[in-house]
Amino acid sequence: MYMKKKNFTLVLIIIFISVLIYLQYGKSTEGYSNTIETSESGYIENISIVSNKLFITNKEKFAEQIIQDITNNTLKGIMFSYDIQGYPNGIYITVYMNDHDYRNGKSYFKISYLQNDRYDEKYNIKDDPEKFTLKILEPAKIE
Repeated sequence: MYMKKKNFTLVLIIIFISVLIYLQYGKSTEGYSNTIETSESGYIENISIVSNKLFITNKEKFAEQIIQDITNNTLKGIMFSYDIQGYPNGIYITVYMNDHDYRNGKSYFKISYLQNDRYDEKYNIKDDPEKFTLKILEPAKIE
């Protein structure tokens, strides 16, 4: 009887760990919505994404990967059209942890990837990444 309980407990632990691994690594990040702010000198993308993760340990590294996916047009769920207006002159990204948070408007953090003011939006994210500054904005600091 003791061995059956021990085996059952072990199986439950393995299932629990497997579920946690799937929830963290099983689904890729997805783009959910996209709007564009245009001006005479260019445009800025406003993107909402769902990370499909339990946690994000390094927000800056995560942000860099998302910006790379946007630049390469490989972000799942959104297809960008860079052939008409070119690459954006800045990006704002709102990150949600899961679908439930997205539906309820509960963002985890925000990302801004913008040029310094002195450049006046004349550079784009693909050709001139050195002209851009990446910032992680925590929800409490967003207004």
